[in-house]
Amino acid sequence: MNDEIPIGKLLANNYNPRKRFDSAKMKELEGSIESQGIVQAITVRPLENGKYEVVAGMRRFKAAKNVGLKKVPAMIRILDDEEARLLSITENLERADLTPIEEARSFADYLGWDEQHHFEDGQQKGILALVQGLAASIPMSEKTIYNRLNLLHLPESLQVRVEQETLQVKVAQVISRLKGLWEIRVKGLTNEEIDEKRDNIKNEIHELMLEISKTVKNEAETRKRVNDYIEAEQMNLEQREKLAGKLKEELDEAQNKLLEFYQEI
Repeated sequence: MNDEIPIGKLLANNYNPRKRFDSAKMKELEGSIESQGIVQAITVRPLENGKYEVVAGMRRFKAAKNVGLKKVPAMIRILDDEEARLLSITENLERADLTPIEEARSFADYLGWDEQHHFEDGQQKGILALVQGLAASIPMSEKTIYNRLNLLHLPESLQVRVEQETLQVKVAQVISRLKGLWEIRVKGLTNEEIDEKRDNIKNEIHELMLEISKTVKNEAETRKRVNDYIEAEQMNLEQREKLAGKLKEELDEAQNKLLEFYQEI
């Protein structure tokens, strides 16, 4: 049985991975709530101050506030922080309610993961056991969880494209494997250090492109196109000014060109 809780006693949680709410979908949900009420109760947990934290159902909670509901049907659960985060993740996955980037944020919060970690570093830094435990608790494999986490290494511009569905998540996952680009982003390298990394990055791009080309019927032609692309990109990079303030723009541009090539083959 659900309780009717005054909306003034409900608080949003601080681990919700959703940063953007689709305005059209929110309007649709608000219209549904105005005409039918909240069909599925939200899940909350009691706090020491007599209020309740919303664990699952953030969109319904926000929509209810927007349309002026005084009370909200809620299921009260006694949960610690870890249990609350896991329940939030599980419900969102079951409802297909998050973008891949939002899934990545929720996993990162639960695991204590940050962008200083990379896929290859997981086993060395004790992340592996945590990911195994998470995969055992939710309908998602360890590999997919790692792939989602590494999406957080992408520049903000590409993360937005994933969320807007203008960038295929599989393509984004391939780009996120470029460890050289990740190192430049998170380590704050100097221009001289960036120059030293450049050849390594190009080699990584080359290897990834060839890996993708294995699935293309005309592999020889694809390899030729890959090599032509890398040569052109190298010439382009050599002609650019290496100003520290423009580093992010240059990396974004290079990755966007790489992305366009991925989508073409």
